[in-house]
Amino acid sequence: TATDSTPVSYNHQRKVFHDDAGNFWAFYWDGSNTVYTWSSDTATWENTVSQAFSTTGVDNPSVWFHDTGSTKIVYIVGDASTNDGDVNVRRGTISGTTITWGTEATSTVSGSNVASKIAFITRDTSGYLWIASSMKPTPTTYNVAAARSSATDSVATWGAATTLRDTSVSVNYAFPTILPLSGGDAYAFWYVDGNIEGKKYTASTTSWGSQESIATTTASVTTKIPSAVVDGSYNIDLVYSDSSGAIQHKQRTSSWGSATAVDSASGNTSPTITRETGTGDLYVFYLQSTGQVKGRKYNGSWSDVTGIDTSTTTKTYITSPYAVSAAWKVAWLWDQGGSSPYEVKIARVPEFEELAIPIGVVAAIVLLPRLARRSRRAARGADA
Repeated sequence: TATDSTPVSYNHQRKVFHDDAGNFWAFYWDGSNTVYTWSSDTATWENTVSQAFSTTGVDNPSVWFHDTGSTKIVYIVGDASTNDGDVNVRRGTISGTTITWGTEATSTVSGSNVASKIAFITRDTSGYLWIASSMKPTPTTYNVAAARSSATDSVATWGAATTLRDTSVSVNYAFPTILPLSGGDAYAFWYVDGNIEGKKYTASTTSWGSQESIATTTASVTTKIPSAVVDGSYNIDLVYSDSSGAIQHKQRTSSWGSATAVDSASGNTSPTITRETGTGDLYVFYLQSTGQVKGRKYNGSWSDVTGIDTSTTTKTYITSPYAVSAAWKVAWLWDQGGSSPYEVKIARVPEFEELAIPIGVVAAIVLLPRLARRSRRAARGADA
């Protein structure tokens, strides 16, 4: 059972991936720790559930999978319950069904102490790791910041964090993402109290560019955070839920284009996007106003991902892999339940030979008893 309703928050973070060696991996918060487990098909989750961080109480995990061709690596960031300016970060190597973790480190992302930081981790095309996180530049204001590792493929030490948004806000609704571009460049974007904005980092000058306005949506919620991927030409495909709840898509080449509707219906929340690298197809999953999971695929035009479980049980967040090498590795992970006990569930697109059966191969991940986390919930307020 679970006493907390959001073990897979938040939708912009990545918590599930396929390792291209036979296994799916899912990470979530069990009420006491960030934990993970694996499955070969997403339908059976009877394997060992392990703790991801050596520090107890690390919440809101975000993972990034990197395959060198000879080594499969997972990077993870999260925030401990301590009221400080640091986030916890770790590097693990996957071998079969085992992740061997290195020494846990911390990165200072906030100038003032804050109890609940929401972070995102990525690896750039030069091999450096980046963390983007919510933070407090002063004791009474909130913003987002980014920090880069001091060495490639190492989480041991980090450079000083850079505050990204031009203006801070007085409410704790700040959720950043950072993604790799060509030549070691990076792009950070964020939801800050209804404003969706971004900045590009240029590696050759080690500097951040001007702030770019992307969109606006409902303020003071946690269910309208944008999600994005980068394509093979280093264009950014971003999805978000607008103020009416329509799911919109925007692409950035050298600048941001106009919005096009993925789903023009109202009341949709928590969008997440995945890119299939072989075809360039995009998959977007989100929660409808009824609570049902909805999926749309883009390969020149948008079409429904059919056969998704029609359950309308209350859901808050859904997430999916950043990128996959085949359509059947597209999975989506969500939380479910209107009262305790709550569930974590996962489904995936089937392989071709499985198309005779329903597309949603769904299984509940058994959750350990969970404790309420004051710092994680109380700062958020009601979502819309």
